[in-house]
Amino acid sequence: NNKRTMDVGGEEVGKGIEVLGQLPEPAWRRVVQLAFEVLLGRAQEHSLLEVSLDPVLLKQAYNSATSVILEAAKINADPVRVQTKLTEHNVSSERAQQFATAYGERKGALREILSRTGSVFPHVVDVNWRMDYVVKSNRVERMGEVSYNVTLKTEDGNGNPAKNVTFACSLEELQELVYRLRDATAQYDNHLKAITKQLDAK
Repeated sequence: NNKRTMDVGGEEVGKGIEVLGQLPEPAWRRVVQLAFEVLLGRAQEHSLLEVSLDPVLLKQAYNSATSVILEAAKINADPVRVQTKLTEHNVSSERAQQFATAYGERKGALREILSRTGSVFPHVVDVNWRMDYVVKSNRVERMGEVSYNVTLKTEDGNGNPAKNVTFACSLEELQELVYRLRDATAQYDNHLKAITKQLDAK
């Protein structure tokens, strides 16, 4: 299933994609090439030192390129979706097509590596919920109680439907779940920014 939303990351990655698209031609070709080669285990990141470019812009462009490649491979996206995502971030149609073609040629190998390293886990692709209102019960304290039934639809690493997760919760428990998910997202963003700063400092 390659119709899932292609979420390449937050604002930082989006800016990085724009930087990538604006690189001089030699730097553009080398950064894209290295992004694929490093992910496929055919090159090391220190090869980036060969690229004549401001280190901050270089890291930003490289990290964003790898983010696009990994997300696309993870959700089994086709090259057209990759090309569309890049053009949405102001990458020229010619460069977006070059990137998408390179991805298409390596997609199978990338997904094989992801599955072998355990990086492709079952993931949530949709959420269904229903609110129930208790109007009759043997327990008086449950009268008028509101509960939510939530079903998380998942897919395995190959895009096949996996076991759904269904649970019931109160409004307070649902609010707590949403809070914790937002907190996890914030922590992830902070961690990503910290890693980017460390890379920029090298």
